Amino acid sequence: MRTLRYLLAWYFFLLCILTAFPGILFGLTIPKIDDPLRFKISIAMDVVIMVAALVFGRAWWVLWHEKFYARWWCIAASVTSLLAPVSFLIIYPLDPRPKVFWSSVGFLSFYSLPAAIGIGGILFGCTDAARSLPLDLQPHFGRVILDSVLLFHLTCIFVSGLVFCARELLKHRHIAPAYLVVIALLGYVSLSFYRSLRRTVHNRRAEMKEISAN
Repeated sequence: MRTLRYLLAWYFFLLCILTAFPGILFGLTIPKIDDPLRFKISIAMDVVIMVAALVFGRAWWVLWHEKFYARWWCIAASVTSLLAPVSFLIIYPLDPRPKVFWSSVGFLSFYSLPAAIGIGGILFGCTDAARSLPLDLQPHFGRVILDSVLLFHLTCIFVSGLVFCARELLKHRHIAPAYLVVIALLGYVSLSFYRSLRRTVHNRRAEMKEISAN
């Protein structure tokens, strides 16, 4: 669980830096805007960007120092980090403009990873509530969360690839064999991770029952 905590801490630190600096630079350009409407919209956008940077920075601080209220900031930062990648993952496969398959896989892989980490942060924040239990009774869900993050990442690419192939089939009446091989491989790997995750959860439940019985 500690490894997952530090991974999330550095992830939110990186998001804080990548959000704060553009927000500051964007804020410096606002006084040069002459249009009153654009001026107000720019101020609102910069406020949203800086608030997001503050949430990411605070989440990094409390996770790194293992504060007892870290889970609330972790959940807030995780939800904030999901807004951009999830929006892209929804819009991109539905965009009717022509796309190259391999570029699409690369884009979706890039955006589904932060989405998966955001969901992992929410799961971590929820399970971290149990840390007040005795050490031998704490549910160690770190491995489960990491496996779930990877499974979500692969599933996003797999589903998006299926949507892409379905569109190609409807439009051109044929699909390149290489596309089908990649989709089949992603489906097989996703299914394997799902089965592994089920076994991990089952074994952990058995351990918890044994600890409770003793």
